[in-house]
Amino acid sequence: MALDRYDLSILEALQRDGRASLTSIGRELGLSRFAVKDRIEILFRDGLILGPTVVIEPSMVGFKRTVFFEFKTNPHEPWLAEFLEEMRECDMLDGITGEYSLLSRFRIADEEHFGRTLKRVDDVVTRSFFKKYRVVNVISTFKESGVPFERKTAPLSLDDVDLTILRMLVKQTRYVKTPQPLSTTQISRLMSERGVKISQPSVFKRLKRLGDQGGTPS
Repeated sequence: MALDRYDLSILEALQRDGRASLTSIGRELGLSRFAVKDRIEILFRDGLILGPTVVIEPSMVGFKRTVFFEFKTNPHEPWLAEFLEEMRECDMLDGITGEYSLLSRFRIADEEHFGRTLKRVDDVVTRSFFKKYRVVNVISTFKESGVPFERKTAPLSLDDVDLTILRMLVKQTRYVKTPQPLSTTQISRLMSERGVKISQPSVFKRLKRLGDQGGTPS
């Protein structure tokens, strides 16, 4: 697909702010909101946009360490990748070349959390063909998805509802098969399906608080 300057500018605007309105993007580019909407839908249909997400500042939600695991895997063991993908601590999984063929990123709160995570990983790897992996500790996280991080000294005070909303936003492509992010109404409904009664205005207030305090840059 050939991209013109409008397509590239729309992609750049969405990377800066995935929740930017069609009107604001159109005003910036000199296009109508309907023209922007049509272009975004075409980019999504053609696979250039895979879906919406948010970028969470790790230290602000209590993750003190970022740890990468490299796994030596067998192509006939897709269950290993599926297991890692379902682990709550794992927020990235990708294939790589070389001796190790699978790379995953884990968010770690403290040493006790790391110990529990390492044991789960070790237990599942012992069932694999090669039984081999290694851990890469990251000293500092500078930037993700174009968003620079300034290391904060104190994490936000988050309850289970906040954490559930954040996990839902990070993996929202499971729930929304469109180029638009989850709406606060959709989040409220999905939370209700999980037994958590929370109104749309309450979801909006929580997201605004998290964004204002630096927990969810996008």
